[in-house]
Amino acid sequence: MTKKKQLAEFMENEIPSANIQLALNKFKDEIMELHNSGYAVHQIQRYLETTHKLKVARQTVGLYIRKEKGN
Repeated sequence: MTKKKQLAEFMENEIPSANIQLALNKFKDEIMELHNSGYAVHQIQRYLETTHKLKVARQTVGLYIRKEKGN
């Protein structure tokens, strides 16, 4: 695999850390619906990873939910 191909594949599968909050905002409705339906933070994290290929720490998801509930 060429370096350009490797780079393109990595960039397709990874979201820059600076954009994690933007990515979570993109899926806000899904995150909050799962949370309000009683799903645990680790389950929501797994959903984001398997459905949207969004790798994010469980703690980050938990903080995001707490922040959104405060709004």
